[in-house]
Amino acid sequence: MRGRPRFLLVLSCVALATRLPGTNTEIGKPRLARLLVRDWLTDQDASPLRAWVENGRAPALQVELRQSPPIEDDTLRASLQQQYALCAIEWAAARSRNGQPTVLDARRGTLVALVRVGTEGVRAELALPDGSPAIFEAALPSRGRLLLFHLGTALLLGVLVAFATRRSSRWPTSSA
Repeated sequence: MRGRPRFLLVLSCVALATRLPGTNTEIGKPRLARLLVRDWLTDQDASPLRAWVENGRAPALQVELRQSPPIEDDTLRASLQQQYALCAIEWAAARSRNGQPTVLDARRGTLVALVRVGTEGVRAELALPDGSPAIFEAALPSRGRLLLFHLGTALLLGVLVAFATRRSSRWPTSSA
């Protein structure tokens, strides 16, 4: 692979990185926060939902979302809260696929998770059966930080491609 295809590969990775949502947009901040909270809730080893499972049944999840700036549209807020609540369904389905049959049972009640999304980060709280809160906090990376990370990844990928596709050249040896 010569220089031009390598350059195009790295350039396409950089172009893809610029399309990532950043925290400076109305869409990017809530999307990144939702992904972070989703990772916390669906983690098979550390999800706070694990503590609520009894006989393969867990309570349903309801999410109260508070965002800065506030979401004025009630329909939009309800939709976003539902997207967060779907994480519990995803978690239960993953447990079932891994041999631990789990269903969400509304008869066991409803867990209420409070998710706060601010300009700099996200905080989620969910009560555990003993009454103590499970807390998740994470800073939201800026667009520049995301771009820098993905630019570094693209450059590393370019170096790896260069080494993987290089031609081995044998230098003639001179015998004196």
